Amino acid sequence: TQAKDVEAAIRYGADFLGFIVEANSGRKLTILEAAALAKPAQGLVKTVAVTADADMDLLERIILAMRPDFIQFHGSETPSILNNIKEKFNIGIIKAVKISNKTDLSVIPEYENICDYILLDAAPPKASRKAGGHGISFNWGLLKDLKTKTPIILAGGLSLANLSKAKQTNIEIFDVSSGVEIKAGIKDHDKIKTFLKDAKT
Repeated sequence: TQAKDVEAAIRYGADFLGFIVEANSGRKLTILEAAALAKPAQGLVKTVAVTADADMDLLERIILAMRPDFIQFHGSETPSILNNIKEKFNIGIIKAVKISNKTDLSVIPEYENICDYILLDAAPPKASRKAGGHGISFNWGLLKDLKTKTPIILAGGLSLANLSKAKQTNIEIFDVSSGVEIKAGIKDHDKIKTFLKDAKT
């Protein structure tokens, strides 16, 4: 949510930068805010517009203003909806799948031929109306025998304290937010530096 945090993430080696656009989150940005923050990152790292259940009009406005490399979907988007989006906008697709038990992994094959990445996140607490950003993990032991054709991103409650355990899943891409923050939307640059260093070694 801040230009200095974008600069720090780039400086310390992030591969993707996510911007939550017009979605129910404490880190929510307007389209214009996200476009301004993402602009310095273009060509240096991959930029990701994170949203949930956005309609075609909103997606078009995000894409035109922000020019992201990927859109990350955290809502109830079906494979058919995502296929239509990909055909219309020719943009990279990341689909978040909420995990609470092993059965939840069964939907992954439905998305594999459409998505560039599939992000596995903890299912939100039942009382929450937000799609993500809760800072909680799911049981990573569920991923022990997971085999996919599509690259997997691991999300949900990642931090310096549990990164070594996360790496034992053999997933190589980590989505971290609250684990490198001072408070929602405000990043701790030392934590970013250390997390990225540890993730890449």
